[in-house]
Amino acid sequence: MPIPICIGVSPDGLWLEAFQTDQDIRAYWRGYALAGVVCAVLLIIELVAIHLLP
Repeated sequence: MPIPICIGVSPDGLWLEAFQTDQDIRAYWRGYALAGVVCAVLLIIELVAIHLLP
């Protein structure tokens, strides 16, 4: 299972037996994708803020 590095946590107890349908799996990976987007946006904001500081 991939670990969202910028958050440093992974959901515990969510293994294959926890997924009952394809929709469960899609929701699980959608959470990882959303976390990745949030990390990317925060990184861009941080880089812009550092660049704009004198």
